[in-house]
Amino acid sequence: MLPVIMNVSNMRIVLIGNGRGALKRLEMIDEMLAIGADIGELVIYADEPIAPLFNKLKGREISYLPKKDDLTNADIVFIADLDEKQSKMLYNAAKKEGALVNVEDCPQLCDFHVPAIVRRGDLLLTASTNGKSPRVASYIRKQLEETYPMQWSDLLDYIGEERKKWIAEGDNYNKLIQKTDAILDEKWI
Repeated sequence: MLPVIMNVSNMRIVLIGNGRGALKRLEMIDEMLAIGADIGELVIYADEPIAPLFNKLKGREISYLPKKDDLTNADIVFIADLDEKQSKMLYNAAKKEGALVNVEDCPQLCDFHVPAIVRRGDLLLTASTNGKSPRVASYIRKQLEETYPMQWSDLLDYIGEERKKWIAEGDNYNKLIQKTDAILDEKWI
Protein backbone atom coordinates (compact mmCIF):
# COMPACT_ATOMS: atom_id res chain seq x y z
CA MET A 1 0.00 0.00 0.00
CA LEU A 2 1.05 3.55 -0.73
CA PRO A 3 0.03 6.04 1.98
CA VAL A 4 -1.37 9.22 0.42
CA ILE A 5 -3.61 12.10 1.43
CA MET A 6 -5.96 12.97 -1.43
CA ASN A 7 -7.54 16.24 -2.48
CA VAL A 8 -11.16 15.24 -3.09
CA SER A 9 -12.52 18.68 -3.97
CA ASN A 10 -13.19 17.65 -7.56
CA MET A 11 -14.10 14.03 -6.91
CA ARG A 12 -17.39 12.16 -6.90
CA ILE A 13 -17.50 9.99 -3.79
CA VAL A 14 -20.11 7.25 -3.63
CA LEU A 15 -21.09 5.53 -0.38
CA ILE A 16 -23.18 2.37 -0.63
CA GLY A 17 -24.58 0.45 2.33
CA ASN A 18 -27.15 0.09 5.06
CA GLY A 19 -25.35 -0.91 8.26
CA ARG A 20 -22.55 -0.14 10.68
CA GLY A 21 -19.83 -0.14 8.02
CA ALA A 22 -21.64 2.50 5.97
CA LEU A 23 -22.32 4.49 9.15
CA LYS A 24 -18.61 4.44 10.00
CA ARG A 25 -17.67 5.73 6.53
CA LEU A 26 -20.37 8.41 6.62
CA GLU A 27 -19.14 9.60 10.02
CA MET A 28 -15.61 9.86 8.59
CA ILE A 29 -16.87 11.88 5.61
CA ASP A 30 -19.06 14.10 7.80
CA GLU A 31 -16.08 14.76 10.07
CA MET A 32 -14.06 15.86 7.04
CA LEU A 33 -16.88 18.18 5.98
CA ALA A 34 -17.20 19.59 9.51
CA ILE A 35 -13.57 20.75 9.49
CA GLY A 36 -13.99 22.43 6.14
CA ALA A 37 -12.95 19.74 3.67
CA ASP A 38 -14.34 20.22 0.21
CA ILE A 39 -15.83 17.20 -1.54
CA GLY A 40 -16.80 17.60 -5.16
CA GLU A 41 -19.91 15.45 -4.82
CA LEU A 42 -21.14 12.92 -2.28
CA VAL A 43 -23.74 10.38 -3.38
CA ILE A 44 -25.15 7.95 -0.81
CA TYR A 45 -27.15 4.83 -1.65
CA ALA A 46 -29.02 3.14 1.19
CA ASP A 47 -32.23 1.23 0.59
CA GLU A 48 -32.76 -0.12 4.13
CA PRO A 49 -30.47 1.83 6.50
CA ILE A 50 -30.26 0.83 10.15
CA ALA A 51 -31.67 3.45 12.53
CA PRO A 52 -28.35 5.13 13.48
CA LEU A 53 -27.38 5.42 9.81
CA PHE A 54 -30.85 6.68 8.86
CA ASN A 55 -30.55 9.41 11.50
CA LYS A 56 -27.14 10.49 10.14
CA LEU A 57 -28.31 10.49 6.53
CA LYS A 58 -30.82 13.31 7.12
CA GLY A 59 -32.43 12.71 3.74
CA ARG A 60 -29.17 12.81 1.78
CA GLU A 61 -29.52 9.24 0.54
CA ILE A 62 -30.88 7.74 -2.64
CA SER A 63 -33.26 5.08 -1.35
CA TYR A 64 -32.12 2.17 -3.47
CA LEU A 65 -28.90 0.32 -4.11
CA PRO A 66 -27.15 1.52 -7.25
CA LYS A 67 -27.21 -0.20 -10.57
CA LYS A 68 -24.11 -0.32 -12.76
CA ASP A 69 -25.04 2.90 -14.58
CA ASP A 70 -25.36 4.78 -11.28
CA LEU A 71 -21.59 4.54 -10.80
CA THR A 72 -20.75 6.54 -13.92
CA ASN A 73 -18.08 9.15 -13.14
CA ALA A 74 -17.48 7.81 -9.64
CA ASP A 75 -13.95 8.50 -8.41
CA ILE A 76 -14.04 6.83 -4.98
CA VAL A 77 -16.57 4.18 -3.98
CA PHE A 78 -17.14 2.82 -0.47
CA ILE A 79 -19.21 -0.38 -0.29
CA ALA A 80 -20.26 -1.76 3.09
CA ASP A 81 -22.74 -4.16 4.64
CA LEU A 82 -23.77 -5.87 1.40
CA ASP A 83 -23.59 -9.56 0.56
CA GLU A 84 -20.63 -10.85 -1.43
CA LYS A 85 -22.51 -11.07 -4.73
CA GLN A 86 -23.79 -7.47 -4.53
CA SER A 87 -20.41 -6.20 -3.39
CA LYS A 88 -18.57 -7.93 -6.23
CA MET A 89 -21.03 -6.68 -8.86
CA LEU A 90 -20.75 -3.09 -7.61
CA TYR A 91 -16.96 -3.38 -7.28
CA ASN A 92 -16.68 -4.50 -10.92
CA ALA A 93 -19.01 -1.74 -12.12
CA ALA A 94 -17.04 0.91 -10.21
CA LYS A 95 -13.72 -0.43 -11.49
CA LYS A 96 -15.06 -0.30 -15.04
CA GLU A 97 -15.65 3.43 -14.47
CA GLY A 98 -12.06 3.83 -13.21
CA ALA A 99 -13.00 4.40 -9.57
CA LEU A 100 -10.92 3.52 -6.54
CA VAL A 101 -12.99 1.09 -4.48
CA ASN A 102 -13.07 -0.01 -0.85
CA VAL A 103 -15.32 -2.94 0.07
CA GLU A 104 -15.61 -3.19 3.84
CA ASP A 105 -13.92 -6.30 5.29
CA CYS A 106 -13.03 -7.65 1.86
CA PRO A 107 -9.31 -6.89 1.24
CA GLN A 108 -9.29 -8.60 -2.16
CA LEU A 109 -11.86 -6.02 -3.34
CA CYS A 110 -10.01 -2.98 -2.00
CA ASP A 111 -7.84 -0.57 -3.92
CA PHE A 112 -7.20 1.24 -0.65
CA HIS A 113 -7.77 0.88 3.08
CA VAL A 114 -9.03 3.60 5.37
CA PRO A 115 -6.73 4.01 8.36
CA ALA A 116 -7.71 4.73 11.93
CA ILE A 117 -7.72 8.54 12.09
CA VAL A 118 -6.90 11.16 14.71
CA ARG A 119 -7.47 14.80 13.70
CA ARG A 120 -6.06 17.77 15.52
CA GLY A 121 -7.09 20.62 13.26
CA ASP A 122 -4.87 20.32 10.19
CA LEU A 123 -2.73 17.67 11.89
CA LEU A 124 -3.78 14.25 10.63
CA LEU A 125 -2.41 11.15 12.35
CA THR A 126 -3.24 7.69 11.08
CA ALA A 127 -2.60 4.05 11.82
CA SER A 128 -3.07 1.22 9.34
CA THR A 129 -2.49 -2.51 9.39
CA ASN A 130 -3.01 -3.00 5.65
CA GLY A 131 -6.39 -4.50 6.47
CA LYS A 132 -4.98 -7.25 8.69
CA SER A 133 -6.49 -6.05 11.96
CA PRO A 134 -8.69 -2.97 12.24
CA ARG A 135 -8.73 -3.56 16.00
CA VAL A 136 -4.94 -3.10 16.20
CA ALA A 137 -5.23 0.15 14.22
CA SER A 138 -7.99 1.28 16.59
CA TYR A 139 -5.80 0.49 19.61
CA ILE A 140 -2.96 2.58 18.14
CA ARG A 141 -5.42 5.38 17.38
CA LYS A 142 -6.31 5.56 21.07
CA GLN A 143 -2.63 5.85 21.93
CA LEU A 144 -2.24 8.67 19.40
CA GLU A 145 -5.27 10.49 20.86
CA GLU A 146 -3.68 10.41 24.30
CA THR A 147 -0.21 11.36 23.08
CA TYR A 148 -1.39 14.23 20.86
CA PRO A 149 -4.16 16.19 22.63
CA MET A 150 -6.21 18.91 20.94
CA GLN A 151 -3.61 21.58 21.83
CA TRP A 152 -1.57 20.27 18.91
CA SER A 153 -4.02 21.99 16.58
CA ASP A 154 -3.16 25.41 18.05
CA LEU A 155 0.54 24.61 18.11
CA LEU A 156 0.46 23.60 14.44
CA ASP A 157 -1.40 26.81 13.53
CA TYR A 158 1.22 28.86 15.42
CA ILE A 159 4.12 27.07 13.74
CA GLY A 160 2.44 27.45 10.34
CA GLU A 161 2.16 31.23 10.79
CA GLU A 162 5.74 31.51 12.01
CA ARG A 163 6.96 29.41 9.09
CA LYS A 164 5.30 31.78 6.61
CA LYS A 165 7.19 34.67 8.21
CA TRP A 166 10.50 32.79 8.14
CA ILE A 167 10.06 31.92 4.46
CA ALA A 168 9.22 35.58 3.67
CA GLU A 169 12.43 36.56 5.52
CA GLY A 170 14.40 34.20 3.28
CA ASP A 171 15.20 31.39 5.71
CA ASN A 172 16.46 28.24 4.00
CA TYR A 173 15.24 24.70 4.60
CA ASN A 174 17.75 23.94 7.38
CA LYS A 175 16.89 27.19 9.20
CA LEU A 176 13.17 26.33 8.99
CA ILE A 177 13.89 22.98 10.61
CA GLN A 178 15.96 24.56 13.38
CA LYS A 179 13.33 27.18 14.19
CA THR A 180 10.52 24.65 14.12
CA ASP A 181 12.46 22.32 16.42
CA ALA A 182 13.08 25.20 18.82
CA ILE A 183 9.35 25.90 19.08
CA LEU A 184 8.56 22.22 19.55
CA ASP A 185 11.19 21.97 22.31
CA GLU A 186 9.91 25.15 23.97
CA LYS A 187 6.17 24.63 23.59
CA TRP A 188 6.03 20.87 23.99
CA ILE A 189 2.57 19.92 25.16
